[in-house]
Amino acid sequence: MLNRNRNIVIILCVLCLLIILPSLIYGYVYPTGGDDSAEHIRVMERITLTHPIPVGYLYNGQWMVGYPLVVLKTLFGIPLTTSFMWFNYLVLIGVVLTLYFVFSRIFNSLAGITAAIGIFAAQTFVAQFLSGLIFNIISIGIILMWLLYFGIRAWTKRSWKFGIVAVILLALFVNFHASGAYIPITPKAVTSVVQGFENTVQGLSSTSNGFILQYAMCLALFLLAVGALFWYRKRILENITKEGRLMMVALGVFGILLIIVSAPIFKISLFPSRQLTDAVTIVFLLAISGLSAYIGKASKLAVNSVLITVMVLVGVLWLPAWFKNNSVIRTVDKEAIAYVNNLGGGQFYGNEYVAPWIYERYLNKKYMADSNVYIWRSAPMTMRTDPLSEWYWKPKDVAIAPPDNIKTMVRFEDNGIEIYVAQGGD
Repeated sequence: MLNRNRNIVIILCVLCLLIILPSLIYGYVYPTGGDDSAEHIRVMERITLTHPIPVGYLYNGQWMVGYPLVVLKTLFGIPLTTSFMWFNYLVLIGVVLTLYFVFSRIFNSLAGITAAIGIFAAQTFVAQFLSGLIFNIISIGIILMWLLYFGIRAWTKRSWKFGIVAVILLALFVNFHASGAYIPITPKAVTSVVQGFENTVQGLSSTSNGFILQYAMCLALFLLAVGALFWYRKRILENITKEGRLMMVALGVFGILLIIVSAPIFKISLFPSRQLTDAVTIVFLLAISGLSAYIGKASKLAVNSVLITVMVLVGVLWLPAWFKNNSVIRTVDKEAIAYVNNLGGGQFYGNEYVAPWIYERYLNKKYMADSNVYIWRSAPMTMRTDPLSEWYWKPKDVAIAPPDNIKTMVRFEDNGIEIYVAQGGD
């Protein structure tokens, strides 16, 4: 028992180290590779010690997280970009520890360690992290998991103390992030199904083929997981507690809700891709629960085989992409920023691949189209600066055209990305 616990602690420590290593190796200065982080920081910059709830926040989680970071900035001078960056990595570590604790208590240690490690093989949280969707990760990977844990414990143990915690977590889940809308949106989802499929053709025709394929794969995985659970239900029920059954039912119901909400034929959600990503996460956790219950108290060989398989998948699917430089601000950007900061004038602008809402944070200049300092980048910085993305910011041609009279031009290059900084003349 002691050796097993020690091995689990070692595995969790190694996983947490792997999570933060890229930020140390590359010297990240910006939270993630997404546009959302810039918006989060912009909201947090409007927070003050006397006014913790800023004007124009998108959801409560922004000021709930932002206020402590503003306190750190006030007391210790830590920039918001720095503290928020490390907060992002602490959230991933929190997801690992949460999944291990919840699933090991509800099911067994195999479920706990497999969920904690394997969630990175599923890639859902990784993709959201790199896009800056950190508040959705908190909502689904931490708050929801603890809500299910305390809610199930309150029901099975008839404990009012667990019940109070569950109610508090439910209120937090509903109000923390937009993903909490899954609960009040449930009646709308049910109504959409009851009304039938009148808008099926219209819904499918206005949805991209890529999303339809992703949705079909998620639905197939969900049906496969449910089918396997039903097929092996006898053995699973023999090895599972009442709490485990309730957790699997809760995950199954929540998975069905997410699949309905993200369905292209119903058009319930404005951001179905996010709900689909959450659905994949829930399906994965449901599969882990069933697999761990099926194995139960099997031989050490069977348990180790599952763990080794999961770790191999993590090594193949997660680590190679994770250990790339995934920050928006690359080495070449740092060099260009240092050069621009030494130029005269107080304004800058760039081509369509430059994200001024991010560059502005590191320059001593403000964004102004058709100014004298022009930054040309050879590759998109973020999703919003990618013309092929549905989130493309679509700047006007006049706002990204280089100055007419270029006086000087300096080139920077690193890892295939080129940046030219041009300075216009009078």
